[in-house]
Amino acid sequence: AFSEQHLRGALEKNRAQLVKAQKLARLGSWEWEASTDTFTHSEELCSVFGISYGTKITSFKNFISYIAKSDQQRIKNEIQNFLKDNTPTLNLEFSIQRPDMYTRFIRSQITVDHPSSNEVHIVGTAIDITEEKKLYFSTKKHTEELEKMNKLMIGRELKMIQLKKQISALSGK
Repeated sequence: AFSEQHLRGALEKNRAQLVKAQKLARLGSWEWEASTDTFTHSEELCSVFGISYGTKITSFKNFISYIAKSDQQRIKNEIQNFLKDNTPTLNLEFSIQRPDMYTRFIRSQITVDHPSSNEVHIVGTAIDITEEKKLYFSTKKHTEELEKMNKLMIGRELKMIQLKKQISALSGK
């Protein structure tokens, strides 16, 4: 039989592994008990949001306040619809304005656990996808520039063909 001390040791070891894994992945996690508006989160969520370790986000309203104002209502609406639709998971993307004034892009995946018919328990993750977004926007910009150049080149070629036809018509060939 396992002693209580052995179980506590194993639990602490698992917790330390989770903290290391979240730090390596730059992935924060959070939970929200909707009925009591109790919000808990991992230390790594502080890192993702650029806030001091030890900062406690204590309510859902407090959590939403870290999201850029331009995204807050959309995120609230998506979560409300998610809860109504009873779908298994929801993927969200939003931006945050960190205290260091950097704007970061966050991807959050949430799921709902219904421990009882009256309770809604939401579990979520948050990961910084800013570099991924920068690469996407850069690639999109370059693609658009190449498409413009391609249209210009095709337009130029069509004009050249038209001019050749006109020269041929004028020279009688």
